[in-house]
Amino acid sequence: MDSAFHSVGRIFGMDTTSPSSRPLTRKGQETRQRILDAAAGLIFRQGVAHTTIEDVRAAADVSSSQLYHYFEDKPALVRAVVDHQTDTMVGGRRTSISAPWRASEPGATS
Repeated sequence: MDSAFHSVGRIFGMDTTSPSSRPLTRKGQETRQRILDAAAGLIFRQGVAHTTIEDVRAAADVSSSQLYHYFEDKPALVRAVVDHQTDTMVGGRRTSISAPWRASEPGATS
């Protein structure tokens, strides 16, 4: 089943493992998330073209080998940032807009 999950993840562009194809440990997930957060912040402020791998490495306080353990190259990192930001926005929006829809339904009371 684990193999099937990773196959489906690859089909839909989800990154369920590190480039080495091993599942991440809790610490590995935290490091990967720290890199993603640093990259997202830099990309937001500077844009993709002006954000370098070295900028991300320094902001996340990781070594180059750590960064490349989790992301094959800059395009892979940018895709992961976009995926993460999309998931965050869609997940948050789903929660925030569900209540107003219910309140506007016929017969709903405030």
